[in-house]
Amino acid sequence: MKAERSSIEASTEDVRRPRSAVSQRTAFIGLFSLLLAMLVVDYWQPRNRLITLIFLGLAIAVPIIALERPLHKFRASRDHPQRATDWPRICAKLLGLSLTFLVVALAYWLFPVYRSGQANVIWDLARYLFLPIAIITPFYVWWTDSWMDEPEDGLYFVGRFAQGYRPIDQMEKVRQYVLAWLVKAFFLPIMLTFSINELNCVLATDVWKMVSQSRFGWYEFSYRFVYLVDVIWASVGYCLTLRLLNSEIRSTEPTAFGWIVCLICYQPFWGMVSGSYLNYEDNLYWGDWIGSVAIVGQVWATIILLLTLIYAWATVSFGIRFSNLTHRGILTNGPYRWTKHPAYVCKNITWWMISLPFLVNGTMLDAARLSLLLGTVNLVYYFRAKTEEWHLAKDPEYVAYCAWIERHGLFAQLRNIAVRLAFRAG
Repeated sequence: MKAERSSIEASTEDVRRPRSAVSQRTAFIGLFSLLLAMLVVDYWQPRNRLITLIFLGLAIAVPIIALERPLHKFRASRDHPQRATDWPRICAKLLGLSLTFLVVALAYWLFPVYRSGQANVIWDLARYLFLPIAIITPFYVWWTDSWMDEPEDGLYFVGRFAQGYRPIDQMEKVRQYVLAWLVKAFFLPIMLTFSINELNCVLATDVWKMVSQSRFGWYEFSYRFVYLVDVIWASVGYCLTLRLLNSEIRSTEPTAFGWIVCLICYQPFWGMVSGSYLNYEDNLYWGDWIGSVAIVGQVWATIILLLTLIYAWATVSFGIRFSNLTHRGILTNGPYRWTKHPAYVCKNITWWMISLPFLVNGTMLDAARLSLLLGTVNLVYYFRAKTEEWHLAKDPEYVAYCAWIERHGLFAQLRNIAVRLAFRAG
């Protein structure tokens, strides 16, 4: 029995945790900067919410970029001197980028989901940033091209395609470029719209009045504020997919199934799916059942809020690299020390705690039906997690991280504790 116990303990030491793409120190300094900026905004009370959002985004990005020194790493990682400028290639890239912007703008103008309001914040942002982007972009393309190991990337071949060349042998690069822009074009207006809406709610809230007049006012405001941090942070991630910042998209989810299980979790697809198939809510929530019991209600609210904080912590841990369906670096610290999918785990637990589908005013069959529906939502997130793992498993660092989690993660620790208790009982 002692030999078996020794083998279990020894197995936990044979794999080292890979270094994370973003340090917790860097992420938390960015978070501290954002919180300071929020205090300034609360005092300042600017009327223009988009300017406010840009200010908050810069509060996140500037300290993280300064600490990571991406320009230094970008140049130091190249073992060749700066190459001579290839102007035809630069022109092809600029043409490809112009074509990309044109196609994205056309989609925002064409599709009703964007015309009904989701892309409004993008159009407003473009009015503020069009001139700076138009001036900076040629210099950015020239600079990155001069230091890239493989300057003939997806952008270049999209530009060549626009010039009439058909890069048949380079279609995988083109495909990855197109998929990366699909990710950004789809998620950026969603996150920016969420950010504006949450920012309006938070700034319009009289915090002290809410806390003093409602038993769960502290929970309601904190819950909303945490989600504000989450969506602003995600917006910054989608905006800064830049090679010069070492935050480019390295690869995009390659399977249709991975895209499907991700996209149905967001509007407009979630509205269609949840309304017709996966509506597990019956308009009775935890406050209606547990909130009436003072101590239990406060503990319940605290647990939900703690799980939501871990969920947002997972987003913050990405630094400026957050985005769905992409590989932009492997995270191994923060909540990712415990599990490969801390955000999904916490989010799905909170849904059960908030909606309590097993407690209804109807019959036991109604409770079983709603619980089964929420279980199906959980299954969607399970497949999201699995498709992400299959995608990231192409990176040896992620394979090493998975091996470390298998031995040191939260569930592994719980399993080891159970085994030790079983040994002692035996």
